[in-house]
Amino acid sequence: MELNPPTISFGGVSGSFRDVCGLVKRLNDNPKINVTINTVFSQHNINEMEQVKQVIEELQPYQWRVASMIPIGRAYEHKELLLTPDQYKKMLNFIKNEHLNNKKVQMVLGCGDWLGFDYEGQVRDYIWKCLSGIAVMGILCDGSIGGCCNIERSINVQGNVRTDRIKDVWDNKFEIFRNLDFRKKGDCIDCDQWIFCKGGSMHNLLPDGNLTHCLYKIISEGKDYFCDLPKKVFDLDAGN
Repeated sequence: MELNPPTISFGGVSGSFRDVCGLVKRLNDNPKINVTINTVFSQHNINEMEQVKQVIEELQPYQWRVASMIPIGRAYEHKELLLTPDQYKKMLNFIKNEHLNNKKVQMVLGCGDWLGFDYEGQVRDYIWKCLSGIAVMGILCDGSIGGCCNIERSINVQGNVRTDRIKDVWDNKFEIFRNLDFRKKGDCIDCDQWIFCKGGSMHNLLPDGNLTHCLYKIISEGKDYFCDLPKKVFDLDAGN
């Protein structure tokens, strides 16, 4: 199969598609390396999932990890690329079918959120739970200690490797990650999935504890969080 670059580019780096395909092929020659390819689906490519799958199958990675575009990073400036509720369900149904039936490549939903019983255990090999600040710690480029780097800085940063001992920070900080009362606000207050979800992904939280969006409510109730995102979402300081 001839591998052609995508018709629309979000990365904006000329030749990056070709370079990545070449790199994957070289890495696959090393039996000690398991290659994972990450794909982000947005308004630009949500209708090209089958074509993207053909490219991935040609490259034959160990795993194909898929995510949806969410309002962090450069997506702050491109909310028109965020998926609608119907498109989320389309993507999840595609992943579910491929995860259960595709023998050529292992396809999984990356990170994400609690999805409810129609999808949990069927789009990835585990039942989702956000482990940031509970079993996962990250160090940002400036030495800041936090959970995953996608979390808003005012929530995420718990110390700095230049001034603090990592063990002290892990043992004595991260309260905001482990205090569920902080998360039980807004849509979470009366949600029948709270016992499983515990407030969703930390990277979806605003500094006041409310969620930017809830994937479970998007797919189960058709709630469109992205049709009118508040300005405070785009003012968040996240990333490395």
